[in-house]
Amino acid sequence: MRFEGNLVSIVTFRQVDPLFSIDLSDPASPKLLGELKVPGFSNYLHPVGDGRLLGVGVGGSERGSDGSAKVTLFDNSNPQAQREITSWTAPNTSLNAGFDPHSFTWDPDSRLALIVGRSWPNVEPQSVAIVLK
Repeated sequence: MRFEGNLVSIVTFRQVDPLFSIDLSDPASPKLLGELKVPGFSNYLHPVGDGRLLGVGVGGSERGSDGSAKVTLFDNSNPQAQREITSWTAPNTSLNAGFDPHSFTWDPDSRLALIVGRSWPNVEPQSVAIVLK
């Protein structure tokens, strides 16, 4: 969940990632503005400017998680017409941002995200640092 003023972005997960945008300008009467369904799910959301939201999580399909890491850039500038701009995936990888927000950092000047996680290309897991622009 991520709050930006009166707008809250919420992610839930069943088989796909519904990204909900809710208007809280009247807290007694929240209004659902938009819902976007994409495969996988984001367990960490971070605003990156210009109405965009970066989702860090797990890749998947209609059947559920596929064991890959996934980072998605959402256009949330119009919460009633949200869209996925692009996504990046890495098989056999997990990113820590969902349970440790200190493993994610965003530099707005260079527009770079640094995300720490684990990858298991073979038997032994390895620590990884992912840098995305």
